[in-house]
Amino acid sequence: MAEDFLNFSANEETPPISLSKETLDVQSIYQLFGVGSENRFVFTSSGAEAINQVLWSVFLKVSRETGKCHFITSHLEDAATLQMMNRLEELGCFVKIAPVNSQGEIDVQKLKELISPRTALISISIAQGMTGVIQPIEEIGAIAQEKKIPLHLDATHAAGKFYISFEELKATYLTFSGDKIHANLASGGLFAKKDAPLVPLILGETSLRAGKIDPISFNSLCQAAKEASLFLDTMSLEIARLRDFFEKEITRLIPSAQILCKEGLRLPNTTVISFPKAHQEALFSLLLFKKTKPLLGGNEMQHIYPLLTGMDISESLAECALHFSFDRTMTQEKILHAINVIKESFEFLANISINTPKTPLFIKAPIALNKKLKEKIHSLRFVGSFSENDAKMKGMRYVEGKENNVIFYLLVDETDGVIADVKFQAFGPLALIAAAEILSELVIRKNYVQASRITADLIESTAKTSQEETVFPSHFHGLLNQLLSAIDHATQSCSDISCNSQSYDMTPIEWDSSAHPDGIPGWDTFSLEQKKHLIEEVIHKDIRPYIELDSGGVTIHELKENNELFIAYAGSCTTCHSATGSTLSAIQQILRAKIHPAITVIPVF
Repeated sequence: MAEDFLNFSANEETPPISLSKETLDVQSIYQLFGVGSENRFVFTSSGAEAINQVLWSVFLKVSRETGKCHFITSHLEDAATLQMMNRLEELGCFVKIAPVNSQGEIDVQKLKELISPRTALISISIAQGMTGVIQPIEEIGAIAQEKKIPLHLDATHAAGKFYISFEELKATYLTFSGDKIHANLASGGLFAKKDAPLVPLILGETSLRAGKIDPISFNSLCQAAKEASLFLDTMSLEIARLRDFFEKEITRLIPSAQILCKEGLRLPNTTVISFPKAHQEALFSLLLFKKTKPLLGGNEMQHIYPLLTGMDISESLAECALHFSFDRTMTQEKILHAINVIKESFEFLANISINTPKTPLFIKAPIALNKKLKEKIHSLRFVGSFSENDAKMKGMRYVEGKENNVIFYLLVDETDGVIADVKFQAFGPLALIAAAEILSELVIRKNYVQASRITADLIESTAKTSQEETVFPSHFHGLLNQLLSAIDHATQSCSDISCNSQSYDMTPIEWDSSAHPDGIPGWDTFSLEQKKHLIEEVIHKDIRPYIELDSGGVTIHELKENNELFIAYAGSCTTCHSATGSTLSAIQQILRAKIHPAITVIPVF
């Protein structure tokens, strides 16, 4: 068998690879997958490369030469299979998708019905990586053998989790990725029956893999395969026990949690749990903050939300689902720690969430939170709700605004339309919750007219930690508009209240007079340019956004050595009486609080 690997192909004239037999333990890889020595093995740089080589080989040697151009797969497959299937369709082939039941298992009978005289290959994964569901591969193998159709099995997620026998499964090809069994990232492989069509994916040499072999990656794969074989009993017994313990404790401490895809055969180390009232992206991000790492999918793996909805699992369960996977080093102590972190994070989100989310929110990738947004999440002040009784007790009008997965509750002073207090509930990613917190800060103490003028750009600029930073990616803007729509719906209920749109306290809610009671350290040693730069930063972040709400503007005109700051107004501020009154006073107070108590602000008209 070592000779077969060294030659890489059935061609006996192929020169050997420049690796000594002593450094190679390819036998361990054959043993892990139960492969007979007469079959061929190709070392690849990844599982994706292995899959591509198999599908490309069948296309070139079967579809093009015989006209058999039908391929059968399932929607459960990872990106490498699905993307290559799309490429084959572009080349004139037909891809048929085998139906899947609600437990994530391929319907064997319906798969059989898809087979035709022109079927070239059946390609499926032994186990789905996100759900952990093991497919009925023995039955599928028997059908493939009966119909004389090549069968490709991807063992990437099954490798090292339970015993696999390439010979018993009646497969023609088997592929896998090395990193899933703790080998180097740049490792993978494929096995092929000795008479199966197999051609190089990259041309350039006489072997089935062009280019040199990385000895470190290959030796890593050999060693990982050896260790994976040794730990098969541990995975199927101890890790399976820990997985079951984890599920039992989670559902005991969080009664609403639901274990998905548990009725059929599963990988011993994998579970999918739905946490109603906790959006998957929000819970995922919180757990990452706390050093507990679940998975949502993405990259080479499927996103869990469309995967589950494709199995007829409800959208409400799918958008709250996370995948957890345990390796062979897992202990009960680690499990207990993770359970406590999950419970704490779930309860935090459940208290924020609205009771019945209106529309699903599928987020392909977690939105990175900057420092300011993380601070918001850790010190939420506006989460909750008001009742009409709360409003009556305070002599205020109670209004609320709903938009899909967000509700804002406002207490409005009926004498002048000023929003005296605000709370919100939201179901969605953490960035949505942080943005709702910022919007609440912008809304409070303004009247309903100013509140209705707040824009997504103002939320963005308020959330920035630097002028050049982009806080919310473009695909998130729809959620920002959802927040603004909820505020709009609330303020529309106040249109009968008379108010002066120019008279409001524009001091930001975050203003803190104790930030620099004696001024910024070293202020007196700074040059005028340095001082002006600091003042401009505060104006840009904490003053200008509020003035711009009413089409006003403010710029620095001059700063003198005695800390007199001359400012120039623009827009509506040039004709507003508060420009020399409450607005001017607020600007001065903010600059004194955040920079130096000796600053005096003087308007220039």
